[in-house]
Amino acid sequence: MLAACNFAKAGNIVLGGGISQFTKAPNGNWYQADYPYTIDPRSGSATLRYDFDNDVSLGYVYTGKSSVQSIVKADEIAWVNKTPYPLSHLYGEGKSEGVFLSTRTEGNLYLTYGAMLYRSTWDVTIPDYTMPDVPSFSASLHHRPTWELMPMGGIGYRSGKNSVELNLLPV
Repeated sequence: MLAACNFAKAGNIVLGGGISQFTKAPNGNWYQADYPYTIDPRSGSATLRYDFDNDVSLGYVYTGKSSVQSIVKADEIAWVNKTPYPLSHLYGEGKSEGVFLSTRTEGNLYLTYGAMLYRSTWDVTIPDYTMPDVPSFSASLHHRPTWELMPMGGIGYRSGKNSVELNLLPV
């Protein structure tokens, strides 16, 4: 995920906002390219961090959300083999957030690197889960994984109290 952020600094507290671009999942994960689907991989993002005097930062980042709306064959074997099977509607939405500890190199053009404890969640609703010879029913799935520790990094440019950063975050 890439996040481009504009930062306005007031003291040691930094607020940032930007845009996240999530990678599209492969065909067969939440959509099937044979059928209509819409994926929204872009989202607003926000950062709140505290910068210590030694260019070390501690912060929270909401990296955003992505969503999908698709029509799918609920049976993967039927989809792969292209055999007849009833279609269902799938609505999915996920978000990602984390806390981080990072540092920056000196100078106007700088590198930032550190570690991020993050979690991405995903919710899916299929209001018309359809199978042969079974009445249609509603199904919901919720993915709530454990928090993971991953490296993070980026590049930035600062001029006075303002900076622009491009960060690669592990979401």
